Amino acid sequence: MRAQDRKLLESTKFYEAVGGETMERLTRSAFVQLVPKDGLLFMQGDAPEFVSALRMGYAGVQMGTRFIATPECRASEPYKQAIVRADATDVVLSERISGIPVAVLNTPYVQRVGLRAGPLSRRLLRHPRTKHAMRGFYALRAAWQLKRASLDEKGAFDFWQAGRSVAGIHAIEPAGDIVRRFAAAAG
Repeated sequence: MRAQDRKLLESTKFYEAVGGETMERLTRSAFVQLVPKDGLLFMQGDAPEFVSALRMGYAGVQMGTRFIATPECRASEPYKQAIVRADATDVVLSERISGIPVAVLNTPYVQRVGLRAGPLSRRLLRHPRTKHAMRGFYALRAAWQLKRASLDEKGAFDFWQAGRSVAGIHAIEPAGDIVRRFAAAAG
């Protein structure tokens, strides 16, 4: 996949993540038809959405959020329970992780630290000479913060990534059961 196609896909997923167009309407638009659907991965939360994506011609889906709520995932129990309890409206976009919007659960911790990068950071992220250094800094900090938060059993650092597909997650269940259910739905 070409770099510009990946950027377009990320923009499309971002637009859908913030409650924009549905996947079907986006794929009918000229905007998304620039990306070849046969190799496209789209985020999905439940089996009916998965089947819908396959019928529209997608080769597969990305289901990272779904597999957080499994016994096999090393994420903390508070993180898994937050995924199960969350609805799509509980997902917000935060620039504080990487300098660009990332979907996270809207927890008290996220509300306390805010969603936007500070004014100095925003300026450094826009400047041609400093933006790469700032992205590198954000990437290192994000890796440390997200790992610490995901493994924190006390739930003190509830800075948890999750997509709007949380709406389709209702229980912590084994990954094998999830895969079998999706495979059966695809028939």
